[in-house]
Amino acid sequence: MSHIPGYTIRTMTRLEIDLAADWAAAESWNPGLEDAECFYHADPKGFLVGSMNDEPVSCISVVRYGKSFGFLGFYIVKPEYCGLGLGLKIWKAGLQRLDGRLVGLDGVVAQQENYRNIRYMGVSIQSREVGRAFTIRQNGKLVGYGLIRPCRNGFKIGPLFANRPELAEALFSASTARFLKAPRFSSTYRR
Repeated sequence: MSHIPGYTIRTMTRLEIDLAADWAAAESWNPGLEDAECFYHADPKGFLVGSMNDEPVSCISVVRYGKSFGFLGFYIVKPEYCGLGLGLKIWKAGLQRLDGRLVGLDGVVAQQENYRNIRYMGVSIQSREVGRAFTIRQNGKLVGYGLIRPCRNGFKIGPLFANRPELAEALFSASTARFLKAPRFSSTYRR
């Protein structure tokens, strides 16, 4: 892709990550209240901003975990700058940063035809914002963990990692048991 005059991509400052979270909220993505801080501490160079003549117009998060995993999110281009190739440029810069890693990706409802995803929604019985982590250990080793965390609207479950599907199910059940009324879920799934 050719050079776009006036468009530069660089690592975000910590304060700019809050701007990206606000953009995500404006897109109805409902980011977690502490997500920006947690992701920043996991990888301070894991957020990129694209600027057109010094105005932030695009962003992407490409957070590295260990030596083999990365997670991509916050892929946003301000609407008035869509269609100029800016999104593709920041996407490629982000993937270059995660080169050689297994990459997880957020899938938003508007793009779910492009992803495999499952989304559940329920009614919370908690009236206050409380985060809670769950772990499973076997033979002294961590084999699964999950977190339920407060968001701008309600709670989200994630990350949730487990060595086996039945452990993931146990973590999901433990997460929802304290926070949701008995199962009134709506879901979408695409293979």
